[in-house]
Amino acid sequence: MHMSVHPFVQRASLPPLFFLAAALWAACAVAYLALQNAASRSVLLLAACCAAASLALALVVVRCGPKRGLLVALGAVLGVTCAAQAAFVLKADAQRAAQKGPQEYLFQIVEDVQASDFGMYCIAVAHDSEGGTLRVRVNLPRECTARCWDVFERTCSIRAPAQRSSEYYWSKGCVGSVSPYQVDQRRPLGILGAISFVRERGIAMFERQEGEGALFMRSLVFGDRKDLFDSSLYGTVKRAGLAHLVAVSGAHLSITVAALTLALSALRCTRGLVVSVQVVVCVLFVLLTGAPHSALRACAMASCTVLSYFGKRRGFALNALSFCIIALVVLCPRLSVSVSFLLSALATAGIVLFASYAGHWFEVLMGGRFSGACAVLGMTSAAIAFTLPVTLALFGQVSLVAPVANLVATPAFTFLCVGGIVAGIVGAIAPFATLPAAFMCLCAQLFCKAVELLASVPYAATVVCAPAWFVSVALCGLAAFVLWRWPSPSRKGALRFIAALSTLVFAAVALFPLAHGTEVVMLDVGQGDAFVLRSGGSSLLVDTGNQEASVLKGLARHDVRHLDAVLITHPDDDHCGSLRSILDFVEVDRVLVAADLLECSCSNCTSLRSSVGNDLIVGVRAGDQMSWGAFHATILSPAHFRDEGGNDDSVVMCVGIDPDGDGAIDARALFCGDAESEVLKSLIDQGTLGQVDIFKVGHHGSKGAFTYDQLAVLDPQIALVSAGQGNRYGHPNQETIELLEKAGVVVLRTDVSGDVVCKLTRERIEVSTIQ
Repeated sequence: MHMSVHPFVQRASLPPLFFLAAALWAACAVAYLALQNAASRSVLLLAACCAAASLALALVVVRCGPKRGLLVALGAVLGVTCAAQAAFVLKADAQRAAQKGPQEYLFQIVEDVQASDFGMYCIAVAHDSEGGTLRVRVNLPRECTARCWDVFERTCSIRAPAQRSSEYYWSKGCVGSVSPYQVDQRRPLGILGAISFVRERGIAMFERQEGEGALFMRSLVFGDRKDLFDSSLYGTVKRAGLAHLVAVSGAHLSITVAALTLALSALRCTRGLVVSVQVVVCVLFVLLTGAPHSALRACAMASCTVLSYFGKRRGFALNALSFCIIALVVLCPRLSVSVSFLLSALATAGIVLFASYAGHWFEVLMGGRFSGACAVLGMTSAAIAFTLPVTLALFGQVSLVAPVANLVATPAFTFLCVGGIVAGIVGAIAPFATLPAAFMCLCAQLFCKAVELLASVPYAATVVCAPAWFVSVALCGLAAFVLWRWPSPSRKGALRFIAALSTLVFAAVALFPLAHGTEVVMLDVGQGDAFVLRSGGSSLLVDTGNQEASVLKGLARHDVRHLDAVLITHPDDDHCGSLRSILDFVEVDRVLVAADLLECSCSNCTSLRSSVGNDLIVGVRAGDQMSWGAFHATILSPAHFRDEGGNDDSVVMCVGIDPDGDGAIDARALFCGDAESEVLKSLIDQGTLGQVDIFKVGHHGSKGAFTYDQLAVLDPQIALVSAGQGNRYGHPNQETIELLEKAGVVVLRTDVSGDVVCKLTRERIEVSTIQ
């Protein structure tokens, strides 16, 4: 029986330029990272060139033929050469910066100001008096209002990056950092000044509006996300799988332009009109975002998507994407290790390669109806699938409602983006004409409410931990199976595929957690605390650390996707900094804090309350008890605050554990946050604290964590110490570790062993580690 095959399968070969681009990108990334600590650039360059060329010729020529093999070899050599040149320049610049003392620099900001845990920062180019330039990170005061391309002068020294952050600076192409106490920025001259002026007036128009709609429009149209990270809106869009809407990225602009193309084509507009509209939208997008490098890259990626829809020739669009990658990597080799560039390129490649085929699947599933919606679903599904390996490996999170959310959002945010551009231009030309901006903010407010509704669906997003290589292989295997089994999709095949995928998701969310026994898990979250106490399907998390990706991936590694409660021992950032992210991606029933924290007016306590909201937060006090699964906990301290939520006010909790469920406590564990020996002494003197089997050492194993006499009273079998590798505080203290070891206590540390799992049975405690 003859079976028609979808044109995608008939044109499955890749154009030769694709092999050149892939080899160039991969070789440049590997060489650029390797050259960071290279002792001899020339020797490493020669070895890398020879190795890349030999490997390419050996593995590819036989498989792909001489022509493509030659392109791969050429790409590999060119990639290594570009990386070596960029590394040589960066190392020379770093050496030059180290030799300079304090002097006056003219700084020009090349990326918008962003927020971090330690204040505001941006990337800038520093011009010295000799005409030289250095790329640096500028740490700014939080109240700073500087934007991309603004300039300011300051006399200062450039500090070399610390060892622990050297990779970050290398990936950004920065030689060091400066921290001016005051920044008097001014607008640049020439065309950049005009762009900044237009953008500034447009942003000011939207800043005069109130609500999340205005915040969303500033992020969507202008790339102004300075205030977004402090709002609940950012967590909402991430949970719904729409974070690309508020980023200056190729995925954002590609989907916007592609949806606009579909809409104009459905209205039977001429090709010339459609091209004109696309060009205008891309140019205005670049201008209103301030023409940063990220916007220019996004515009280049969007052009590849346009070509895929216009020419209806996948090879033509893929050649355009390949040429775009080659040009960008050659011009700026550090882009080869940029996560944002990788995500943009992968999303664009997914749209170019698979959007038509995926849309055809959805159209078959819908019985040939809703072709426009199916095209949007195909486009977003292809982009999500191609970026999934990177997002899972780096962030440990996935939105399960993302396809539906993008289906609903794509037409809306295309309207918002185009309308926002028009309103921004009007606001720049006629600042008194506020009606267009007010109308767009109202529409955006309604859109935000719809996104919030999608994000509120139970398990709308969840945590997943999988290596990038595993996800990539799995997706490639799945794609190969689909193409082999259903080259022309059938409705029955689509339903089977959806059923299999739904079963896998249900098992991961609902069944896998039940396979674990009674465990105390210390998660490796760097310099911070995060402990999971789980029994079957019930779990409590003690503290969250402040590294979002680390704690989310840690929870996913141990199949924790629902928490009965999160206990925050005290409001220091390394104990609660990732709480908002956990609430966004893990189902949490309640958040427990010290009772006095609910009334404390200090900045840490106020910030913690605002990040949780009144619906979830519950206060606990000394004497309170609670149970979940095999755990029965008693709060020992504090009765009242003495230190405005500081270390001495940490919640101290003693947990009795009954793993066999016979009603008798078989083991005890003590969790004390950052409380140290003074608090332990008070509890021991009161008679409320005695022998325990598992001791979470206070304050990351600091010198004052406990005394010899207190350790004798506690007499633990196992001591858990949570500390970041090479942290600047010197935790854990060597004397503290020696004291534990001399007492015969088994010491387990996250900076040495990674995750530590203590599995409890009636007879013993089984310990295992996960690096």
